[in-house]
Amino acid sequence: MSIPAMIFGCPFSRIVKAYFAQPSTYQSQVLNFPNLYNMLKIESKGFAIGLTLFICAFALFYCLYKKVKFNDKKIMLLGIWFIAILTFLLPSMHERYAYVGEILMALYFIIYREKPKMLLFMLIVPLITYSSFLYGTIDSWTIPVLSFIYTIILFDFTKYTFDELKINNKN
Repeated sequence: MSIPAMIFGCPFSRIVKAYFAQPSTYQSQVLNFPNLYNMLKIESKGFAIGLTLFICAFALFYCLYKKVKFNDKKIMLLGIWFIAILTFLLPSMHERYAYVGEILMALYFIIYREKPKMLLFMLIVPLITYSSFLYGTIDSWTIPVLSFIYTIILFDFTKYTFDELKINNKN
C-alpha cells in the first residue's frame, strides 16, 4: 500500500513513521468503534496492547498445540477472527480498520453458507457506526450498547472459530 507514495517520491522512512505516530495522535481509547473499552472505561493503552498480544499469542499456541490441519476454510475463518479480535481489543480503533474483515465475513458466508445470523450481526454493527460518521446519527448511548452486543457476538464467533479449528485434526 505504500508503493504509490514511494513512486511519487515519499521516503520509505516517512511512510513507516506515519504508522507508528498515528496511535499517539489520538488521546481516546476508542474512536467510533464498538469495542471492549466502551464498556469497561479502561484508559490504559499499555493494558490494551498487552491483552491483545496475550490473546493473539494464546490463539497461535492453541493452533500449534492442537496441531490444526489448515485448509482454505480454516485459514479464512481464523483471518476473520484475528481482524475482529484485533479491532475489538486494540486501542484507538476506527470502524474502518475492520473493513477487510467485514468483506471476508461476507465472502465466508457466500462460500460456506454457515452462521448467517452471526455474520449478519457482525456486519450490522459496523454499518451502524459507519452511518454515524456519514450522517451523524448516533447518540452517546449507542456505541456502548453496540459494544455490548458486539461482545456477545464476538464470544459466539470465537467459540465457533475454535470449534471449527478442532475439526479433522486427528487425520
